[in-house]
Amino acid sequence: MNISELIRSTSYVKGYDPKNTFSNKKFGGIMFYNKTARVKPNSSILEVSMMIQGSTDSILPAKEAASRAVAAHKVMIAIRGVEQQAVSADTLCELIRSARDAYKDEEAFPNEELLSMVVNPDFKPFEDKTIMPQANGTYVIINDKISKECDIRVWCSCSSYYWVFQFYNVENNVDIWGKAPARYIPKTKKGFEAFVKNQPMRNPGKHPGMCKHIMLLLALLMDSDVVAEARGVVGNYKANIERFKKVDRMTADQYNTLMKKYASDHRRLNQKRDASRTEAAGFAQLAGMQRKNVGWDKNLKWNPNSGHWRKA
Repeated sequence: MNISELIRSTSYVKGYDPKNTFSNKKFGGIMFYNKTARVKPNSSILEVSMMIQGSTDSILPAKEAASRAVAAHKVMIAIRGVEQQAVSADTLCELIRSARDAYKDEEAFPNEELLSMVVNPDFKPFEDKTIMPQANGTYVIINDKISKECDIRVWCSCSSYYWVFQFYNVENNVDIWGKAPARYIPKTKKGFEAFVKNQPMRNPGKHPGMCKHIMLLLALLMDSDVVAEARGVVGNYKANIERFKKVDRMTADQYNTLMKKYASDHRRLNQKRDASRTEAAGFAQLAGMQRKNVGWDKNLKWNPNSGHWRKA
């Protein structure tokens, strides 16, 4: 599936089109200046990842009295068919000096200063090209305006992606990791009856697609001219640009601390999902019995510790 097709597919799911996503959905701070790129050896694949502060996904960590939003979500996009060049930090500085006379003086612009300028997305020493740092300290020089016809795969750690899109993305070879979660069994009567009809409520058409975080990262890449604009993504992002806050670039230590918090919170978020699925499975079993007998009993409550229903 290419970039344009995935955006269109996402728009078929109620509430996930670009207009509603950027106008109404809540976003945490965007760590745009800490995004990283990774190239696949001997291929034209570009993988861009970025962290976005959590806003709506909540957990209840140990030793904390109340639930809170997760520290961050990890968002990933992989695009095939990208012209690119991977270079070391020293080679990048040499190329910048060759391309721009203003930076030829190495004493006036030592490597450290040039590399500090590179992290600013507005600094573009090469015409029609963008520089992206890699996680290993090297850099990728990418030809701008990546075609919307290029194949794309995506992934996000958020619950919206997990519950609404991941299963169908795996089925359609759009998920980066290719590992499908177990099918979710709804806990409400309306949701369960939709499930029985094989038409899940949140994505009845079973469309592959993107959560708000993936669409935001794609909009940022389009706004920076890395990816060619497609299907109103940039227009709707710019129309609501005051809603998005970009976090200042973090130091390596700050970023590593964030990643540790993300890993810990993500484990707890997955535990919460597993508990929800276990509860739903018990609910489905109860629903089958009640449909044969006295109807839908709303006075029962699921006990996740015993794995049984009991009177509320």
